[in-house]
Amino acid sequence: MKKLLLAASAALIMQASSAHGVWVTPHFGELSVVYGMGVADDAYEKEKLAWVNGYDEKFATSEVVVSKKPSHSTIDAKDAAVLTVFFNNGFWEKGENGRWKEVAEKDISKPVDTSTSLKYNISVLKSYQGEMKPFAELPVQVIPEQDPSAVKQGEQLVVTVYVDGKPAADVPVTNDYINNFAEKQKTDKDGKVTLTVRNDALNVIAALVNHPTPDDAKAHLQRSVATLSFKAAKK
Repeated sequence: MKKLLLAASAALIMQASSAHGVWVTPHFGELSVVYGMGVADDAYEKEKLAWVNGYDEKFATSEVVVSKKPSHSTIDAKDAAVLTVFFNNGFWEKGENGRWKEVAEKDISKPVDTSTSLKYNISVLKSYQGEMKPFAELPVQVIPEQDPSAVKQGEQLVVTVYVDGKPAADVPVTNDYINNFAEKQKTDKDGKVTLTVRNDALNVIAALVNHPTPDDAKAHLQRSVATLSFKAAKK
């Protein structure tokens, strides 16, 4: 996993025009890692899912079994309250038309127009105890100030975006990545933003971070999408 190594300048954090994210939710009757954006739910190469970690309601390590299938991956996490996920989406090259397309590492010809695409996720499967703190394994993450599964549709939820373990200002965040990903708010100087829980079922909150990497021999941009997914409390 490549560390972001962000400088303090907010100028390094910019809005990603569009990018897929990952989250965990029941899919065809099985708990699965979904790769999508908006209503899209796309197939992916099993090698792109790097790992899934599980934690119980007290944030102790909990066993997770990942079954990688040809087009997606399923998860057995019976005792887990929270999951963290890392998905390495490889290299993407920006064409003359401004659109990004995936490119094999061996075929990279223009590092200045190439990016790495990294996806991070925290999925709250059920209520947990105490305060959720940043996870050491996630370079970019969205941390809620309270258990989001206890928040009802229409209520407020404060989240903090962390980049390399520190709160990050001016990061674009959307409170409904599935249904309204174009609407975004930016984090304040303390990395916080107050969002309205949009859905009475699955919610996916997403933070979008672009980071220039001009010294990288392969890609001069690192694009990260960090999501927080959870099911809202019943009214």
